[in-house]
Amino acid sequence: MSVRTLVKSIQDIMRQDSGVDGDAQRVSQLCWMFFLKIIDDQDQELELTRDGYVSPIPSKFQWRNWAANPEGITGEALLAFVNGELFPTRASRAEGLLRLVERLRARRGDAQVQRLVALPDHRPECGSRALPLQGEGAQPALPALPPGPALLDPALPLHRPAWLLPEPQPLAEAADGTPLVRGRPLRLLAGPERIETGWWDEHPVQRDYFIAEARDGALVWVFRHRLPQPPGEPVWFLQGLFG
Repeated sequence: MSVRTLVKSIQDIMRQDSGVDGDAQRVSQLCWMFFLKIIDDQDQELELTRDGYVSPIPSKFQWRNWAANPEGITGEALLAFVNGELFPTRASRAEGLLRLVERLRARRGDAQVQRLVALPDHRPECGSRALPLQGEGAQPALPALPPGPALLDPALPLHRPAWLLPEPQPLAEAADGTPLVRGRPLRLLAGPERIETGWWDEHPVQRDYFIAEARDGALVWVFRHRLPQPPGEPVWFLQGLFG
């Protein structure tokens, strides 16, 4: 039986389930099941070839335990598992998230399960801080963000990337001053957005930010120093990546 025929037969069965809403949900569920099957096959191979290997998939979600085990869960217990955990509802997702957080805290420690807290600083690398999600140190005293509708103004363009580098990465530049990524020039699409701040803590910045496009179509967030730099010092920096 070909893969296409197999998938079509599975979809035909899933269409009889009133709890599955449309092909989009069926495809996502099929992809999740295929992923669990493939990763479980890889896990079993790695368990034989690597000492101390531990699968990243929780035991109850491993294919061998709920789908391929003839002595595993069946009947109402299997339905409850599939509907409540494997393909959860909105309510069960919230419960599952709490269980996941507790499992991660127990396995990795409170300090490794973190959240981002916004800080009132215009410098991108200083605008947030990673803090423990729960446990000791989860609620430190932080400066309050200034009030005002501009912080949540829906009319403002989404011109900041979600993925910021830990530290700005210096970029080489072409003879005409164009910034280079991996030796290829960037095409500036938008900007400049000027940020001048930090004078009060002796780490001032004077930067012009641009949205640029790399040769492969990826969008990046770069800046150049507004003031001239000493000879040999980089002028352009990569600050973030757009998804």
